[in-house]
Amino acid sequence: MEFWELSDVRGNPVHHWREQMYDISNKGPLIVGRDGLTELGIRVSNSTLLRWEFDGRFPRRIRMAGCSVAWPADEILAWVEDRKTERSRTHYARPD
Repeated sequence: MEFWELSDVRGNPVHHWREQMYDISNKGPLIVGRDGLTELGIRVSNSTLLRWEFDGRFPRRIRMAGCSVAWPADEILAWVEDRKTERSRTHYARPD
């Protein structure tokens, strides 16, 4: 994920991208690119993401320009929260 340092007219730092990414309450919709997904721990191939999107198992991407795509941050964070909820209901290994 890219981190941008924004500054006011005097050159004082205002926000980092990471701060805006996780505080989306009053900032409007923010987007997450491929690097942002990786930083959030979503490390799967583009083919897998496309398949998940087609099956409705992952938020649909937004085409930014040409081949550049991104996802709404609030939808990605909600998807991660759903995985946490799923984890509490699913047993991946048989207890002994």
